[in-house]
Amino acid sequence: AVVSTQSTGKKIKRAMKHMLPNTNPKSREHDFHKLFKSLPEGETLIQDFSCALLRDILVQGRLYVSQNWFCFYANILGWETLLTIEVRKITAIKKEKTALV
Repeated sequence: AVVSTQSTGKKIKRAMKHMLPNTNPKSREHDFHKLFKSLPEGETLIQDFSCALLRDILVQGRLYVSQNWFCFYANILGWETLLTIEVRKITAIKKEKTALV
């Protein structure tokens, strides 16, 4: 799936077709709030996915989905990437072929 936003036009591309099993939901919820401190305390994590953010390069990370936010986090050799997108700003979601990495 590809998520486009009206304001940025940036895309988040899922690199896997299926959801990964969430082995410890409380731990994932804790990670979600620890990473994205600017989100409201009451924001509940619905699911998280292994995915990639398409920028100049393909950045492998995790997509966290809550009721009001899509949040991406990656840490590649100490280089952190954080991105938050409000659900209300998303104009379209469409399925695209994933990159062969």
